[in-house]
Amino acid sequence: MKTDKKLTPSDSIRIINEMIETSKGNIQDNANYFIIWGYVVLLACILHFVLLKFTDFEKPYLAWLIVLIGFIPTTIYSKRQIKKNKIFTHIDRINIFLWLTFGISYIIFIAYMSKFNYQIFPFVFLLVGNCVFMSGINLKFKPLIAGGIIYWAGTIVSFYLSLEYLLLLTFILIIIAYLLPGYLLKYKKESDV
Repeated sequence: MKTDKKLTPSDSIRIINEMIETSKGNIQDNANYFIIWGYVVLLACILHFVLLKFTDFEKPYLAWLIVLIGFIPTTIYSKRQIKKNKIFTHIDRINIFLWLTFGISYIIFIAYMSKFNYQIFPFVFLLVGNCVFMSGINLKFKPLIAGGIIYWAGTIVSFYLSLEYLLLLTFILIIIAYLLPGYLLKYKKESDV
């Protein structure tokens, strides 16, 4: 027969403090995903632009296949985090499913981009903006909330730009609305988390 052990007040406080510390670490660990994917997208964007403007390569958009490589460091980092943390908060689970939703939506857009006349930038900006904004809400981190809003503004602007300028806009958005908040989150003081 199972008996429940009564917790002393000091045990309760210790458990609560451990959960708070785990949550702080998990929140700052989320920054690495923004940094990894920020650089992957930045690299693809630059390569696409260089191939488009300075070569005769017929399919410069293939530069975006670099995004597939981004799954390697993400998977390695995720496995390390799972082994290290073993405890996932409700916020961690929400963020996992939020970005999983993005990934599934992105794959659908890529698979059917011919139906959108290959003009997927506004849709991707909108999806990223939603996920960055909601990540900011979940983590209670204003730079990510601002990043999401900046992505939404970029979505509107993107409808009026040619491909070259869309690549430039992507470059700007990744730095200002994705990488910068990612680094701010990474180096945020633990007491502020």
